[in-house]
Amino acid sequence: MLKALKHTTLKWKSIFIGLLFVFLVLFLVIPFFQKPQLLDLPDLARWTSYSDGDYILTYDEESGLLFEGDDSQFLYQLQSPPIPVSRFPKTYKFSLPIVVHQGNIAVGVLNSSLKNWIIPANELRDEYVFKNKFNSSVTIIIANCNLKPTGNLPSRFTISKPK
Repeated sequence: MLKALKHTTLKWKSIFIGLLFVFLVLFLVIPFFQKPQLLDLPDLARWTSYSDGDYILTYDEESGLLFEGDDSQFLYQLQSPPIPVSRFPKTYKFSLPIVVHQGNIAVGVLNSSLKNWIIPANELRDEYVFKNKFNSSVTIIIANCNLKPTGNLPSRFTISKPK
């Protein structure tokens, strides 16, 4: 009886170790070596202002989206619609060609609940790369990024067709 119990315990330990190994490979090792997949950005005509302020959105298929925002310190200005992503860990990248005409802005990426930053909105970059973990979608946010709470110029920028 004792021999059978030891055999059963050993069997469950082996199964546990095997499952742990599979988990580690799937969720830690493979994503580490993946090349980033290009994020399929939605058409600019589907992007919206984040809140109901006195914002002006002008969309033209050739020149892109012109956005005139507010002078807030850190408020979100513009958001993409939710962008579907794989729920399994995967690395994504995207470029968002932005020309800032006035003010200071930054681009960030929020998780599917819109509560946690995957990429905090604290700078503009040529390319954004992030690792998604267990989100069904992400949302790109363009926010003001001003040092002072008052006395800022309203944000005004153009986004060209995303790459």
